Amino acid sequence: MLNAPKSSSMQYLEDLGTKKVVGDTSMDILKDQPEEWDLIITNIPFDYQIKLPILRKLVEFDKPFIIIMNSLNTFSKYFHEIFKDHFEDLQIITPSSKINFDKLLDTGELKPTKRCSFYCVYVCYKLKLPADQLWVK
Repeated sequence: MLNAPKSSSMQYLEDLGTKKVVGDTSMDILKDQPEEWDLIITNIPFDYQIKLPILRKLVEFDKPFIIIMNSLNTFSKYFHEIFKDHFEDLQIITPSSKINFDKLLDTGELKPTKRCSFYCVYVCYKLKLPADQLWVK
């Protein structure tokens, strides 16, 4: 997590049947690292100034991760620079439709959004999935 106190991600993973979900919604991935972990699953911020250090840190950890990103990021110069020595460890999962997100309102309430203006993909690292590019039906 990247200091996301309102995140419901851990509950979503448990609802999907994941046996052991460990998370800390107050952890800042740029400053902290869990003592014991197998996989990071997160939706990193879209802000360029925040996203780049997080991507670099994830590669530095050199452990499996799944992150949601705007699909256009995979074509960017910075993405190719960060992963240049690790492309054999990258895989992309392409959802069948746009992913919609919850928006944090000024009142502190989370409101589901509709009609997201961009397409996202799941960028996977060191998961050794059966295909390099996976298309979800």
